[in-house]
Amino acid sequence: MAGRERAGLLLLTMAGLGGIFPPAAHAQQSTGVMQVSATVTESCSVTASPMAFQLDNAPGTRAIAQASIALDCNGRTAYELALDTGLNARGDNRHMADTASGATLAYDIYSDPAHSSRWGDKMGIDTVAGIADSQGHGRHLAYGAIAATQSGLAAGTYTDAVVVTVNF
Repeated sequence: MAGRERAGLLLLTMAGLGGIFPPAAHAQQSTGVMQVSATVTESCSVTASPMAFQLDNAPGTRAIAQASIALDCNGRTAYELALDTGLNARGDNRHMADTASGATLAYDIYSDPAHSSRWGDKMGIDTVAGIADSQGHGRHLAYGAIAATQSGLAAGTYTDAVVVTVNF
């Protein structure tokens, strides 16, 4: 069979098969709507720098120090900052302790540089309230003081750990 005859036979065969297989059906569609939403809850985290006193044990010496407390919230958020009494508290009184000697050193933390407003953890009474700025940031200074009436302290390193809590 010549090449032209084969090509013609192939076309006839393909055309004949077209009658065996029905043409492809068009797919049908249906649509629906998917609702999309997001709920952003308020959140804040808090960090504090160390408060480090330098005290020279001379009679009548008063020591002061300060620390920075920073908040990072997700936008403008009202909050209240509380400071607990620390690990070595005696009642509501804060104390640092020297683990080597067992001696303690009374101190306190205030929300103002005049040391007149004690910073505590009684909500609405001795805590500090604020509103984070539009970027969600807030910053406060904590003012520490060791009274001048403590004398005869053993030399050493006195420490405490105060928990800072942000309520929002």
